[in-house]
Amino acid sequence: MRDVVAKIIAFFQKHLTLVLVGLPLLATLVMLLLGVGIPDDQGTPVLINEISAPKDGAPEDYWIELYNNTDELVDVAGWSIRTLSETVTLDGVTAIGPGGYLIIPADPAAFAAANPILAAGAAVPSQPFHLSQGKGSIELINDKGRTVDATAWPPSTPPCTCSERPPA
Repeated sequence: MRDVVAKIIAFFQKHLTLVLVGLPLLATLVMLLLGVGIPDDQGTPVLINEISAPKDGAPEDYWIELYNNTDELVDVAGWSIRTLSETVTLDGVTAIGPGGYLIIPADPAAFAAANPILAAGAAVPSQPFHLSQGKGSIELINDKGRTVDATAWPPSTPPCTCSERPPA
């Protein structure tokens, strides 16, 4: 890995005009290669905790659950969920207490009809969204456009209440 970094530095030394333009890019590349500045779960304030997308589920069965990985209240107002096919913004109840959870239903109306008590404390996406039965992915993006957490699954294993983090 250090050889790769040395080759990149040598290239930039040969092309001095690119050094001034490419220095920030070089710094970012070196940080990524060395793993510097990449947060672990302890550095990520909000995590994708569970995904429910059962194979023959009703519309109210599709949802994402977020987990607040901090000791402070986190407000996810203006944050987004990006799937393979769309991006939706979070509205409604968006504050997550310390160590708390927040459900984001894929179809808020169907979820509210089936789960009125849970729906009262759920975030509302800007529009209903789709959770894939086959290959899929979900990104949690903060209000500054930065990906805070992400997960993906292969075609053979669609998510169905798959918990990756502390259980709710």
